Amino acid sequence: MARSTTIVAGSKQPAKRTVGKETPMMEQFWRSKKEQPDALLFFRMGDFYELFHEDAKIAARELGITLTARSKGADAIAMAGVPVKAAEGYLLRLVQKGYKVAICEQLTDPKKTKGIVDRGIVRVVTPGTITEETVLDARENNFLAALFSSGVAAGIAWVDLSTGRFRVSEVAIARLADELGRVGPAEVLWSDDFAEQHPELHAELNAEFGQRITVRDPWRFDRDTTSRKLTEQFGVKTLEGFGVEADSPVVPAAGCLVEYLEETQRSACSHIHTLEVVETSEHLVLDRATRGTLELVVTQRDGQKEGALLATIDRTQTPMGGRMIREWLLAPLREVDEISARQAGVAEFHTDHGLRDQARAELSEIYDLERLAAKVSTARANARDLFALASSLTPVGPLGERMKSCGADALRALAEELDPLDDLTARIQSTLADELPPTIKEGGLIREGVNEELDELRSIARDGKSWMVKFQAEEAERTGITNLKISYNSVFGYFLEVPKSQVSRVPEEWTRKQTIKTAERYITPELKEFETKVINSEDRSKELEYDLFCKLRDEVSADLRRILRTARAVAGDAGYGHYYDAAPGEGPHLGLANARRIAMIHYRSGEEFDRRFDRHSNDPVEPFRLEHRFDIESYLDYQAEKIQWRFDANTYLVLNKMMDLHDIGRGRGGVPRAQPGRRRRAARGALHRAPLRAELRRGPRVRGAAAERLRRGAEKGQGQGQQV
Repeated sequence: MARSTTIVAGSKQPAKRTVGKETPMMEQFWRSKKEQPDALLFFRMGDFYELFHEDAKIAARELGITLTARSKGADAIAMAGVPVKAAEGYLLRLVQKGYKVAICEQLTDPKKTKGIVDRGIVRVVTPGTITEETVLDARENNFLAALFSSGVAAGIAWVDLSTGRFRVSEVAIARLADELGRVGPAEVLWSDDFAEQHPELHAELNAEFGQRITVRDPWRFDRDTTSRKLTEQFGVKTLEGFGVEADSPVVPAAGCLVEYLEETQRSACSHIHTLEVVETSEHLVLDRATRGTLELVVTQRDGQKEGALLATIDRTQTPMGGRMIREWLLAPLREVDEISARQAGVAEFHTDHGLRDQARAELSEIYDLERLAAKVSTARANARDLFALASSLTPVGPLGERMKSCGADALRALAEELDPLDDLTARIQSTLADELPPTIKEGGLIREGVNEELDELRSIARDGKSWMVKFQAEEAERTGITNLKISYNSVFGYFLEVPKSQVSRVPEEWTRKQTIKTAERYITPELKEFETKVINSEDRSKELEYDLFCKLRDEVSADLRRILRTARAVAGDAGYGHYYDAAPGEGPHLGLANARRIAMIHYRSGEEFDRRFDRHSNDPVEPFRLEHRFDIESYLDYQAEKIQWRFDANTYLVLNKMMDLHDIGRGRGGVPRAQPGRRRRAARGALHRAPLRAELRRGPRVRGAAAERLRRGAEKGQGQGQQV
């Protein structure tokens, strides 16, 4: 018998398909499978998503669900399924394990379709295209990246589908791995010929990203095609307005991303409306070793966020602000004017307690506007999402008005970007009900008084019970059947039930439908007319509510640019208001006094230093043993040197006033206030920072008397003593 083959996700061998014996439904399955051969196919059948053949075996193994079979004998087909209502959890578990999942939905209503319903793929979920909040870290971007090399230069493009941020950068091939490591994408796209062009780099990146790599055909990086994709996405004739030249290597990389999003999302991603060019010359380039040694976002020993610099300083009130602080930390500014402008904004928040307290109070009421906007753009937002969006925009107005009076130029510029969208907020709040359901097709979304037809339909459904009581009483009185009652079941609908002892009183116009042991069941023209009216009104009411909601969501989508502009201004407010900066080479700085204070706090708390600040395992002088209090002082000085270097060198972050910021020392978080040390030293000058990049690579220095005492302490520690 003739056979054809289809490649199945996760299978080394192609799945065998028998031609000529397939049912119409399985023909639909194979058509969808051919469209996405490297993805597990969630095939909608009623209230379940079913997986077949090799997909079913993989899902059963990875999810621990039951593997069954469709048909028997030689025609048996492996099958496994998950309920539609619980599918999201199963789907995301597969994606986290490195699988792609294609969702094949029923495209027509089974109730209104004769024969088999139409089905088609509506979305493909991959590690880089996840938008579900249950999986994503609210304070970290989920980037999808693409690479394209052109001679000695390479183009990197990365996009966060959950926020709409789309960026590109041109880097030297030698710096490609470091820049990609800084971005930290969840999924990387590259051409099938990338390995041939750069075998060593390919091996390095393959070792780092592994299953998160998606290989694309070389033709998908064609310059003309990708350029056209980009101009269509952004609604422009040329990319030069974004600062991108036509022959730049970022064009194929960015265009490939857009094409991949079209393929996986099957919907317009209108929240991705602009292209940001990242110039590597504008920020300090931190290589992978430097980022790891400094423990900017994760610790070296166990890769945990707790204990790293970001977790120590991040006190932002919104997820958007948290993501921005992470970006600032991984890409420190280099231009003094930009640094000074940023620090001026931070300083104003630090000195103006009223401004800071009001801003933090307003920001605490704001949800993740960027990700809410993305859900609206991809038509995945429900009524609760729209309500959260409106609630988040409400505090924007007072926040913007307060910031317009700020002295710092950066803060006044942000105030101009804060648009409360009062018209849109009022529209959402006046349309949606107070108590909203989690779904959008079961009714309960729209307020009374919004739509006259909807109010009438609801009235019919609401008044149905009183009509039945009245009808039952009238018929009982007219016929003399005292025990008459109205009931309902899914087979006959509404019916009149008469005890057998009173069947003789049934009027001729009643139609008998069923006989049971103790009674007879009848229908009447009036009752059937009522049934049709009530059932139709309920169905029509749900359809109308869904239509009204979709219309409202489309109205919100039309204002996405305003929403995203406000969201990014809110992120800036949260970023500026969370720590205090000093200008490079001048002004307040961490200083050894405060650095030593931090070290003393952790020493007194009994915490080992190497769990939080000390990861330089290649340092020959540590760990060492402490025998006398003088040695403890030496160790504290050494730790203070390292702490000062880490905080001063990284984007010039300064914690000289850290005890006054974000309730630190007030018993509500951060580092608790410590008693003054007996041998605390006066603050030394700021750490010399030029050239800063060389300092970052060299690592912390221990100088002068502190270094000498440290060495003496190490020599004394050869005997027994306290291990630090």
